[in-house]
Amino acid sequence: LNHSCKSNCMYVWKEASSSKAIVAIRPIVSGEEIKVDYCEGITEPSIEAYEKAWRLNYLNTKFSFTCTCEFCSDDSAEDKIRRAQIIDIISKKIPECIAAQNPILALEYCEKTIELLKLCELDVPSNLKPVYSDMSQIYKHGVKDQAKAAEYAALLG
Repeated sequence: LNHSCKSNCMYVWKEASSSKAIVAIRPIVSGEEIKVDYCEGITEPSIEAYEKAWRLNYLNTKFSFTCTCEFCSDDSAEDKIRRAQIIDIISKKIPECIAAQNPILALEYCEKTIELLKLCELDVPSNLKPVYSDMSQIYKHGVKDQAKAAEYAALLG
């Protein structure tokens, strides 16, 4: 599969069958190429992995190509706009991870979303509450950590 920083699919690990699968993370229109993000899951979640310069360097070093996807080729986009787009993309991956029974990755995406919301000064209750709600449910049902579930439920106020 080819790469895009704005992928339409992702790899997930299926515990039941001990196999890797590909799942759509957004609607795919007829004729659209299936693409995955080669940077996904390579390191601990960090803001750097969502920065254009870091991603371009990683892809060039690891895979010997220069990414020309819509995120990487748009030099006019400001960081806050790009980060807002990334927030949207990764927050949409959370339900996919939950559906794929991968609570740890879902929590990583929640944490990345919160980190980016803070960085973009968008960390207001209306943006944070849905993420806290997801985290509470993931800890309660996926990770089975009732204390952490209660901690995030309390943030819902």
